[in-house]
Amino acid sequence: MGSEPTIFLLACLVSLGLTALIREIAPRFGLTDDPDGHRKLHGRATPVGGGVAVFLTTAVILGTLWLTPGSPVDDNDLPADDSVTSAIAPATTPDATVETPVETPVETPVETPVETTVDATDEKATDPATETRDMAAYIAQEPGDLPSKLRDGYDELPTLLLAGLVIVVVGLIDDRKGLRGKHKLLGQIAAAIILMSGGLVIHRIALLDHVVSLGYLAYPFTLCWLLGAINSLNLLDGIDGLATVLGIILSFAIAAMAVVTGNAAVAIIAMVFAGSLLGFLRFNYPPASIFLGDSGSMLIGLVVGALAIGGSLKGPGTVLLAAPLAIWTIPFFDSVAAILRRKLTGRSVYDTDRGHLHHRMLALLGSNRKVLGWIAACCAVITVALLVGLVRKNDFIVLLTCIGIVAMFIATGAFGRAELFLVGTRLRGFGRVLVSPLFPRRGAAWQTSLRLQGNRQWDLLWNTFIESADKLDLLRIRLDLNLPTMHEAYHATWERPAGSRNDYRWHVEIPLMQRQLPMGLIRVTGRCGQGSSCAEMQQLLDLIEPFEQRLRALVLDDA
Repeated sequence: MGSEPTIFLLACLVSLGLTALIREIAPRFGLTDDPDGHRKLHGRATPVGGGVAVFLTTAVILGTLWLTPGSPVDDNDLPADDSVTSAIAPATTPDATVETPVETPVETPVETPVETTVDATDEKATDPATETRDMAAYIAQEPGDLPSKLRDGYDELPTLLLAGLVIVVVGLIDDRKGLRGKHKLLGQIAAAIILMSGGLVIHRIALLDHVVSLGYLAYPFTLCWLLGAINSLNLLDGIDGLATVLGIILSFAIAAMAVVTGNAAVAIIAMVFAGSLLGFLRFNYPPASIFLGDSGSMLIGLVVGALAIGGSLKGPGTVLLAAPLAIWTIPFFDSVAAILRRKLTGRSVYDTDRGHLHHRMLALLGSNRKVLGWIAACCAVITVALLVGLVRKNDFIVLLTCIGIVAMFIATGAFGRAELFLVGTRLRGFGRVLVSPLFPRRGAAWQTSLRLQGNRQWDLLWNTFIESADKLDLLRIRLDLNLPTMHEAYHATWERPAGSRNDYRWHVEIPLMQRQLPMGLIRVTGRCGQGSSCAEMQQLLDLIEPFEQRLRALVLDDA
């Protein structure tokens, strides 16, 4: 069926045709993403279902390869160690016949050879000729051997395609009708379990010259890895072309990594998947005429997450952990920041916002294409470091590059600094909780405020509110503003020592609305005193009403 470049180009062409077809028929099935003026800010209703085109292209080409008869790869057909060595370092007189003259044997003293013992368990004690032979075996195979490479090198392909089908169906249901986060998570778990049932399980991890056996934790670890991969790509699918470009770059990185580690089948699958995504990118590049949808973004996460494991295998079930971690640096960085941002501001991890990496970069750079270029450049730098680290067998090169990329985003304030501040605030809060039993007296209140996104000064409005609220017998006030149309997000907390933990308390949550769209939420905790708690709440509402009116006026002025 052709060489790897041929099937890559074939995947591009098939994906082009299928994407154009699905773009036309998706609206007939209600598969469109409509702008809502709040979080979805694109200009018009746009078809979704790009994940279907990518999946069908990948499944058809890989399925055809899998079913095509091919010559099995026999170790006897591979170059011998001597020929491999000569291919890497040619002899000075190749193909020359050297005759050795017959001489009378001369007795020489027999020296006792020095025995060298190599521990078989030492992962570093490998024969260079064997490693080179793996590379030569991959290069030496004819293009017609692709079906055999695929079947002999990746037994998990049927379960990978089945898991991909499950994740695409779950995504289509979510795109069409909308699923709650927990229900979508169940579908993701089902797809991951299918993959693991086919043998894709991380039993051991190798990092910094140490191998750790996971034992009974192998299955939970693999499940967490796959779920993290699926959701991190899903979260990054927020601007035109980003998830697609990331999928292409990560697929190429995995293909290159698989060639270095001798996993030919993984390289083939990654090239086909990259070609499928590249064909779809023709319609998804800004301004996009079709979206991936959840079916596509979750499919990319599933496939790339699974291939990152297969492409970094050092032995049966042993994964070079630095390799997949490097590949997923950008998506995991964004996902961890999103989880911290939402949990530490009292929201559900399933809530949506516009505080992701691509949203922050878009606010700074002002162009989707510039954002794609910057993120692609960061991924390219990590990929080069990964390949250098694999060739030189040095995990430090990979890890230091990944840390450097993350540190660059935080240090420049482009992304991650606000989340780091939230972590520090929470740690200081824990410190106060530990100290407060030693000093049970009521003291002065403390507050923190943080602009998560945007440049508007919300502190003046917040300070005016808490000055009035301080006169009430309140224990805590928390304000969260989320204004996607203004590209603004703000979080503030006011709290005073609670005194005795036996005090009865009341809690209230008040949504802040503007034209039936949420602007934010105020959460208040108060102490039940001798008087009526209802009277206390009424005084609070009297303070919140003018606060909400001033907030609406600011939003209208900015509109």
